[in-house]
Amino acid sequence: MVSVCKLGEYIEKLNRPNTDLQYGIDDVCGITNTKEIMMGTRANLIGRTFEKFTVLMPGEFIFNRRTSRNGERISLGYNNLGRTVILTEDYCHFRIRQDKENELDADYLYLFFLNPEFDRYARFNSWGSATEFFNWEDMCEVPINIPDITKQKKVVRQYEAIINRINILENISKSVELIVDITYKKFIEERETHIGKIKDLGEFVRGKNITAEQMVKGN
Repeated sequence: MVSVCKLGEYIEKLNRPNTDLQYGIDDVCGITNTKEIMMGTRANLIGRTFEKFTVLMPGEFIFNRRTSRNGERISLGYNNLGRTVILTEDYCHFRIRQDKENELDADYLYLFFLNPEFDRYARFNSWGSATEFFNWEDMCEVPINIPDITKQKKVVRQYEAIINRINILENISKSVELIVDITYKKFIEERETHIGKIKDLGEFVRGKNITAEQMVKGN
């Protein structure tokens, strides 16, 4: 059975700064509007210290409240890296409530965020004048369909299987391209070749230029 509810019933906001400096520059990450966590960041870190950076543990989420000038998407990350990382304190940090973990799977929630419909919803519900924001309160109001937890995990497994197959096919494609390149170099470039002109290989036997006056109408 699928229940329709507000996301705020299942998630809680976190505030976990890197106060003790347990994590440093090698742990700094950024997020993208394709919902990925990228090691490193494009932000200028010169002169910055990391005490206020947010500590993001595995299974937790983080998003950039600012949605304007962001490719009509909301930047969001899900820590499925298997390690703890830190991100700028400007982002909003949350996780699934512990008493709701048996009702909503974190991996399933991440797939929900990957749906383009979520981006459209977030952009439509972003507010501001010069800069538009999708705030924590707006995230809590997001409607979500939540099937049985067993079905959620099944959907996640099916998605991961498809992604794995895509990666395998991409690797095969790259291998084939490499083989073609090697074959071309072996049988073409390494043999004696010369550069010539088409006129040296043959002659045109049909076709010529005509003027508009010489054209004759017909089928």
